[in-house]
Amino acid sequence: MAFKGQRCRHELSCIIIFDLLLISVTGFVLDGTRAEDLTSKQTCEDVAIIGAGISGSYAAWRLRDHNLSISVYEYSNRVGGRFRTIRFPNSPDINVELGAMREALLNGTDFPANGTFNDYALLHTRTKDGLELAAYFTMGISKEMSDLIRDVVGFRFMFGDVSSANAVPLSNPNRIPTGPRVVQTVKEGMEAVPHTLMDRFLQTSHSHKLHLNRELTKVIRTGATYTLRFKETVTTNGITTYAKNFRMLEVCAKKVVLTVPRLALSKVTFSGLSISHDLSDSIENAVKDVPAFKIFLAYDTPWWRTTNVTHAETDLPNRQVYDFGTSAQTSTSVLAAAYGDMDIVKFWREVQSRGPFMNCLNGNDTCPSEAAVKHVTNFLAEIFQIPLESIPTPVDGAISIWDKFPFGGGWHVWMPGYNWDDVRRDVLQPSPTDHVYFATGSYAPGETDSWSNNALETVERVLKLLSWASSLNALEI
Repeated sequence: MAFKGQRCRHELSCIIIFDLLLISVTGFVLDGTRAEDLTSKQTCEDVAIIGAGISGSYAAWRLRDHNLSISVYEYSNRVGGRFRTIRFPNSPDINVELGAMREALLNGTDFPANGTFNDYALLHTRTKDGLELAAYFTMGISKEMSDLIRDVVGFRFMFGDVSSANAVPLSNPNRIPTGPRVVQTVKEGMEAVPHTLMDRFLQTSHSHKLHLNRELTKVIRTGATYTLRFKETVTTNGITTYAKNFRMLEVCAKKVVLTVPRLALSKVTFSGLSISHDLSDSIENAVKDVPAFKIFLAYDTPWWRTTNVTHAETDLPNRQVYDFGTSAQTSTSVLAAAYGDMDIVKFWREVQSRGPFMNCLNGNDTCPSEAAVKHVTNFLAEIFQIPLESIPTPVDGAISIWDKFPFGGGWHVWMPGYNWDDVRRDVLQPSPTDHVYFATGSYAPGETDSWSNNALETVERVLKLLSWASSLNALEI
């Protein structure tokens, strides 16, 4: 997004960083105590925001001081969505990022991502037998195809049914510097971002509300306003389902902003809105959810550092391994023992379903199964090329698998046959005559579709469509 003015290089960083300098989650109550009985509402809210992830929290924060009655409705019992941070009791100063873990625009702490980021250079990485990866990719193909892979696609191309355009780098891979690269993460953990935005929103006005455990099922146009139908949900051990004998709740709103992922969006019924058949198809099918997973293990000693390897990429089910650091308070070390996406997620979902669970000190819903720990450890021994018995038993662990409702995946990829620019533009206000807006990052373009920056930029585009856009000056914080 183009930025007007000279006060800040990135528009979104101008908007966010000011409040996040005082970031804190200690004052935010996540039990829904600020939510009132939805059935008691007698008037229409100015704005109903659906979803309390990074997009919904950000939208609420941006609209917080404009004299509006605003409510945020969240499917689960927590704020944050795919921003989820936990800490192991034995390493309380290390953020275990089960979802998003780095952000290009936020000021925070340095996060060294060791390894090469040059796609072209990756083609010249050698296997154990000394053969370059490029040799494997050129076996059995024409010179023309080999040159295409080398000059345009590099190492980043995709198989399967997704759009081939996903594979084309948005920047020249030969101009990307090789070697260690430093990106930014948040000192208090990524989840602190939506928490703080929501906290600021709720503190601004008593007319601002947060309603947890509410699933939007239908939006009905009723004259100049909209009736929103919700199902009551309940969250137990991190799993959200419909409450027993759940109530159907109705709310009136003048404007509706949906910030939920594609899967949740596709389950909402719209009545009385003029959404074209082609756009309905795009909303449902233009992008595909990419399931993702992470497994973290904590150890008394950082045994992997004896191998001088702090970051590994592999074709084994672990896919990626990262050294997440050693606690300055306890000396406990944390290893991101597995991090991957797509089809391999099915393997870890199956393994995780085999109980019992390891003895986790944090005692929450993220505890990995003993089978998952066994498999990941066996693969770690092969990755680091050390005897299995030399790897100690972990003292704690956590697993996250992003493949179910309401998320569907960790991010999205585009499917063939859809014009990215057209879909991205049209979904913002799917019915031109209605005040119903889709502020979801699910339809972001190309290489950037997995970054949360796009969710925030999409919210900004939606805000410009609202009648209060002229008073939403990003520079005047």
